Amino acid sequence: MSGSRVQELRAINHNLRLRISRLRQATQNPPALTAKDLGDVLADLIRAADHLREISRSAVDADQQQEISEYHSHVKALSEFLPSVQGRLLAEKARLDSARTHVARASAWAEASKKTL
Repeated sequence: MSGSRVQELRAINHNLRLRISRLRQATQNPPALTAKDLGDVLADLIRAADHLREISRSAVDADQQQEISEYHSHVKALSEFLPSVQGRLLAEKARLDSARTHVARASAWAEASKKTL
């Protein structure tokens, strides 16, 4: 793998490190978590997968191995805390669905009350 691929994987690892830190902070404050945050992580993972496929076709040196190891640790970190993110998002979805149902019922009641007055 050329030096540019190592640099690209290093940049991906840097982005993942920052994104994981942001996601961890956002899990403590669910409204701060956006679809873009998760989409950015997915985009980095896809880019890394492309680079790792290229790496598998060549001999791996120490720099490459270090970046691959760091990438694996990022993936492990994601696999450990993303289930809690999913749980929080599902709870928030349920809360919003409940609020939506309440608003619809209140609106229907208000419309019915207008007709009886």
